[in-house]
Amino acid sequence: MKSVDTYQIKQWVIILVSVLCLAACMSTTNPTPDYIQPQEISYDEYGNRNAGLVDVVLTDPPMFEITPQTVERYNQLIELYGDYPQFVPKLTKNLGITKKQDSDNYLMSRQAMVYFQDLKDIQRMQIKLNKKD
Repeated sequence: MKSVDTYQIKQWVIILVSVLCLAACMSTTNPTPDYIQPQEISYDEYGNRNAGLVDVVLTDPPMFEITPQTVERYNQLIELYGDYPQFVPKLTKNLGITKKQDSDNYLMSRQAMVYFQDLKDIQRMQIKLNKKD
């Protein structure tokens, strides 16, 4: 009768554990909800766009045309998070925002768009942190 080498046993145990771990990771269910991608632009009752980025204006420098609701959202985020340490100097309302002539919309500078995205990231992190409480 041949004796089984302990090295071979260890190899078979490692293979078995690896296969079991791989099988456990291959779940048919998704543990996180799927991201819902909006299929249409938001409009108000009069047929006007009422949310988000309307257009990229190719001026020098390029600007982003945004709705008044987006400006409100931007200013609300500045109120909440504009004094965070990564913003030096402290952000102020309407920073990088100018009114577009002959339109109800506004123009946002590239730097203001970066601030807006940073503020949204901070808000998302705050929501995640609050959910853990």
